[in-house]
Amino acid sequence: MSVTVRTATESLVGTQVLRGTLVEIKTDGTLLVRPDGDPAGIVACDALVSSGPLHPGATVVYAMPPSSQHRGCVLGAVGPYRPPSGQSNEDNPHLVADKTTIELTADTKLVLKCGEGSISIGQDGTIIIKGARILSRSKGVNKIKGASVQIN
Repeated sequence: MSVTVRTATESLVGTQVLRGTLVEIKTDGTLLVRPDGDPAGIVACDALVSSGPLHPGATVVYAMPPSSQHRGCVLGAVGPYRPPSGQSNEDNPHLVADKTTIELTADTKLVLKCGEGSISIGQDGTIIIKGARILSRSKGVNKIKGASVQIN
């Protein structure tokens, strides 16, 4: 068995990075791409594992080797950047979310509202809960104010 070893630069010589539209995803994982400016052309491509979910109709960037013996490679979809879950984004640095937790932070006061209910959290640790009916549990002192109060 003969193996040809190439350096990374040798394998990229003559490779073009092009833009096109993903037309179809075959059952074997082959991506069919229509190059921009060539409505009749279709190119068979592979994808980088890190390129994320793709769908037909997506605009993609792909690399095409100089030899027709090799398949092209979709580098990824073109679109707005979305930060991975568990990381904040620059538009809202006070929001961090993953599959199990949503963390909101505020410098002085955080308020959650829904209908007649609200929860207000102050930077000094004061928590104010307002609503039509409230169930409250505390490990420390629990002050309750209301028109009518029922305990246990």
